[in-house]
Amino acid sequence: MFVSKRGLAVGVFIGLVIGLVSGYAVALSGTIGLEQRISDLERQVTELQTEIENKNARMADLQTQISEKDNQISELQSQIEAKNSQIVALQDQLSELQSQLEENREYPVGYIESSVIGAAEYPITVYYPALDNGINAEPCRCHAPYPAIVFAHGLLMSKEAYAWLLNRTASRGYIAIGFTAPSSLLNPLENIEKEEDAMIRCIDYIVQKTGFLKDLVDASRVGVAGHSLGSMTALKVTADDDRVKACVSIAPFHQDWVASIMPDWIDACSRINVPTQITCGSIDSICPSEEAVKYYNEIGVAKEFLVVNGAFHDLGIMNLEEVGPSWLWQHLMDQVGYNPEAYRDITAKYMITWFDYFLYGRLGLYDQLFGTGAQEDLENGALTELMHENVS
Repeated sequence: MFVSKRGLAVGVFIGLVIGLVSGYAVALSGTIGLEQRISDLERQVTELQTEIENKNARMADLQTQISEKDNQISELQSQIEAKNSQIVALQDQLSELQSQLEENREYPVGYIESSVIGAAEYPITVYYPALDNGINAEPCRCHAPYPAIVFAHGLLMSKEAYAWLLNRTASRGYIAIGFTAPSSLLNPLENIEKEEDAMIRCIDYIVQKTGFLKDLVDASRVGVAGHSLGSMTALKVTADDDRVKACVSIAPFHQDWVASIMPDWIDACSRINVPTQITCGSIDSICPSEEAVKYYNEIGVAKEFLVVNGAFHDLGIMNLEEVGPSWLWQHLMDQVGYNPEAYRDITAKYMITWFDYFLYGRLGLYDQLFGTGAQEDLENGALTELMHENVS
């Protein structure tokens, strides 16, 4: 077949044109696909940005809510702190009221008669907090065990002479024991030995906690007290017996001429290592306060010395009918204008408060013993002298 040159050229041209057109079509088709993809990506980016903005807005809203909750929490915490402060204040008030209740609680008093045996057999009366007053009354065990106080009587006296004071002591939450040791003017040294023996046997009786005293007495809180000769017995036993935790000595006798032939109570006082109170009467000529203070000066631990204004040797705490006929005492008191009841309450108050402070640990009584309350007693004339050292 013969093709002319012209025909060949036309065919080549047409082929080129067709190829160019096909290539352009392909290229055009690819551009359109890219643009579509770009458009899709831009749409996706826009959607993501919108979603991010929404989430940021939600986050901001949540942060606002969190801030509000934090404020609420802070306010609630402040309210809780305020309530806690109120609770603490109420607890303090409750504690103070409970302390006042304990300090002012008074029990009916029961008592039993018994005896202890040492160098002799010593009659004793045990007074105790009870459900009712009277002999062999049912003990009040609701606040047991109670501290115990052993009281020594004066020369030629007996436990009955101090029944009022022992009863008062028991009514304030103590087991109070009085004993009678035989005494005479013929053998003063024997009197002293028997008093000391009787007091020690009473402490033994407490520590053993058998029978009646079982679960009723706290043998780790024993105090001793005494009047006149008995007050010196209390000082001596306190120095020698470490079971004694506190002591009250009322109207202790001291004269230099007697000290040379009697036991060395001054030395005993220098060995005392428990809180000791000494009480005197301002017009006591038998055991004057200016002599008794010598015992106080020798004591090196917590101590107090007080003088009751206008009080004689008895300081109002004795049942004088046990010493002599009531009509005789009444006549003598009328002659000199002496009223024991005017002095017994303050003497008993300071004795019992001393034991409350050191045996019960009622530190809220500090003012009554050493602070403003004691100063008021000085200022109103109930006391003429008050000293204390080593107390806190």
